Amino acid sequence: MDPINAVFEKKKYLLISEISELAQIPEYTLRYWESQFKVFRPLRLESGHRRYTLKDMNVILELKELLYGKKLTIAGARQVFNQKLRPRPEPQNGAAEPPDAASTSNQKAIDEARKEIKEIIDEMSEFQQALEAGRN
Repeated sequence: MDPINAVFEKKKYLLISEISELAQIPEYTLRYWESQFKVFRPLRLESGHRRYTLKDMNVILELKELLYGKKLTIAGARQVFNQKLRPRPEPQNGAAEPPDAASTSNQKAIDEARKEIKEIIDEMSEFQQALEAGRN
């Protein structure tokens, strides 16, 4: 198991300082990238502190590769991400994807999103309970 996955096995969310250290990217660069790329938006607490997930980390590492490894500009990297997010065009020969395959794919994405939302709600509930317990 790589070190990044090992860290996220222990914690679901990391601070910007932890992400900065793991990715070897300055914190100010991470903040700038967040303002330039809509593909990752770390969770923000009421205090404004950022909490990064494994998904955010993977996007950051991909951005690092595009910008530092492949030497793309910000605009070039943004274009790469926009192409990834754009839906694929229908095949030219008129053969569309079978409805069952499309609906299965969509259902998997919906199920995954629901699972992530439930995990976040559970964690927020635990966090709220911990805060309330600390006030008493």
